Amino acid sequence: MPISYLKWAGGKFKVASVLLSKFTKSGRLDKEYWSVSSGQQYHEWFCGGFSMYFVLREKGFIHIDANAYLNDFSKALINSAQVIQSMPAKSIFQQLEILRLEYIDSLAGREIPRNENDVIREKRYYYLRRREFNNINSRLESNGVLSELEQLRLCSLMIFLNKTCFNGIYRVNKNGEMNVPEGDYPDLGSLRTEKEIQTCAKLFKKALLSSGDWRGTLSLVKKGDLVYLDPPYAKLSNKKGFTTYSTSEFSEPEQFELANQACQLVRDRGCRVIASNHNTKWVQDVYRKAAKKAGIEVLFRKIEVSRSVSREGSGRKSASELLMFISTRDR
Repeated sequence: MPISYLKWAGGKFKVASVLLSKFTKSGRLDKEYWSVSSGQQYHEWFCGGFSMYFVLREKGFIHIDANAYLNDFSKALINSAQVIQSMPAKSIFQQLEILRLEYIDSLAGREIPRNENDVIREKRYYYLRRREFNNINSRLESNGVLSELEQLRLCSLMIFLNKTCFNGIYRVNKNGEMNVPEGDYPDLGSLRTEKEIQTCAKLFKKALLSSGDWRGTLSLVKKGDLVYLDPPYAKLSNKKGFTTYSTSEFSEPEQFELANQACQLVRDRGCRVIASNHNTKWVQDVYRKAAKKAGIEVLFRKIEVSRSVSREGSGRKSASELLMFISTRDR
């Protein structure tokens, strides 16, 4: 299966595999009903690392001629996808190779230094590039306009930082700055091959990319479309959920609003929705109440998924998640 050019906290590569194999191929759900035909559209309001979209598109779950509307609140993320979609793979690969070789040269065969004071640390290559990324991204966030060279540079820096930062976590602080420390990759291999970039560009061919609040994408949904929802997950009991992809958290009221809007779209527009979240009673109650309010039903399916990214970088275990299937059809 295709692998995204970014490693992403909460990425849905494994969830997509489970969706295709456990539910549709086994006959537990009607694959023909839940797939996206050429006359329909696919929507993701929180596309993250694009893994779900890439797998569903590559495996034919989303028809090759169907349009896909992919949105995320990270402008840097959407910029990277637009660059891969529109610019030559060779140009992107060359930029990545320059960054990789400069990084290796900066280490001069030494191990990654630890416990340095801030002044010395900030002079090292990784932190210089992180600062450059934040400067360019700040301009993108403030006025939305970058030159073509700046777009390419921001995309290349994002992939570089994603491959060299601690545990592949993209996280920003309250000022919108990427603040993940350096990881431990003294023998850095290829950031992404030219062929991998070409594969991603091919999968983006029918994608319409946007960056903004998920509410701004509601009007694009038409009858028969499929919407996949993968918001920042709800908190587990008293634990803080990983919601720092942007400068604001995805709150409990927003979880309620999202569930209600999804169910209302199904009722009013005749679309279909698949949503994912933590397997908790709270999440089930939220979607059950939203479906009841809209006069429809929601089908819950529990899955076990091994988390590939954690804050500590260790102790990765299988976690129980939910896939929720919402439609007007009697299944």
